[in-house]
Amino acid sequence: MPHDVMEDDMLLTERLATLRWMNKVYSDFSENPSAFNYTQLEGTMRIYQHLVKTDRASVVRTREENTVEVERAQLETKLRAWRRSEAEQRGWPPYRVFTETSLRDLLDRKPTTIEGLREVTGLGPKKVELFGNRLIELISPITG
Repeated sequence: MPHDVMEDDMLLTERLATLRWMNKVYSDFSENPSAFNYTQLEGTMRIYQHLVKTDRASVVRTREENTVEVERAQLETKLRAWRRSEAEQRGWPPYRVFTETSLRDLLDRKPTTIEGLREVTGLGPKKVELFGNRLIELISPITG
């Protein structure tokens, strides 16, 4: 593998680690802001630094694999932000819009139809009716 390609892959891997770290901090904060503290942030930073070192030492992935992971991280960030916003508008905790389990299943399945959403763990008929069209709009630009 040429040297410049390896450097590009390392940069993508480092960016992915940054996205993972930002998602972790955002998730922790949005789920329970009152419990968030700087000691936790410092611990999360140590985890981030470890991720970067581990990712640099690991086998360099292909651009396609990195792209898939970056797209997944972008979709996760987008879904979390929408979930938080929707929950705030309704006066609900975010997990009531959809749970972490549902989020992971949405990320794995990336449904682009109402029928596909019905197969997502934790999304019953009521949530598909309430949020289905918006979820499809959020997911479709990433997959399409």
